[in-house]
Amino acid sequence: MTVQRTEPRPGAEARRALVLYDRPLVVDLIELTLTHGGFVVRAAGNLAEAEAILAEWSPNMTVVDMDHDDSTALLKQLGASNTEKRSGLPVLGLTRRGDLKMKLRPSISEWTTS
Repeated sequence: MTVQRTEPRPGAEARRALVLYDRPLVVDLIELTLTHGGFVVRAAGNLAEAEAILAEWSPNMTVVDMDHDDSTALLKQLGASNTEKRSGLPVLGLTRRGDLKMKLRPSISEWTTS
């Protein structure tokens, strides 16, 4: 997957979002939604791409496909936690699964199923 970059609306302060997702259509939808909300979005299809983005850019939030093979490694790298304490970067975890066991897997505090 190619790293995607979008620019903020003129005059708006750019908020930055990193997306880890390997389905281009879903990335396009997330990017469209976040861009409309004033975010600059960079997308990665795997952990290596996400690490390359993080090496040169600091996001304000991250959207992670929790079904992705690299999701747990990225969450650990970001300092994400499922505790009540604020820890690391805000993360929105997305999953196609509806099972409770997957949703309660440690390392993230908020879930959205699609």
